[in-house]
Amino acid sequence: MRETSKSPTRSRGPARTVVRSVIAVALVSSLIYVTIDLFWPLQRDLRQFDAAAVGALETKMWRSYYEREPVALFLEVAQTLRTQYRFPWLRSFLGAYHASVAFLARATRLLCHAPQHGQY
Repeated sequence: MRETSKSPTRSRGPARTVVRSVIAVALVSSLIYVTIDLFWPLQRDLRQFDAAAVGALETKMWRSYYEREPVALFLEVAQTLRTQYRFPWLRSFLGAYHASVAFLARATRLLCHAPQHGQY
């Protein structure tokens, strides 16, 4: 006699479909968010900021730079872009990346071309 019980793999079918649907919706939603965050045109007035807060953040950035902490420098630039210039979350990290790379590249270039001891 043959048993007509359902196999365990068939009972997981609807659950797998739901999980796949949730993952697909999450991926599409994330892609839409990233696209809007990075490419939506922004109109910001860069003249409007809190001077005291920018001064405190810049002091922290310079301290990170001189203590050779590039990750801290990166995060502080991103924080400045978000809090003072109202950049979106992902765009603040992209701007911080470009600023940090340019800043560190210039500093490295200046150090490489610095005169050696005794050569002036």
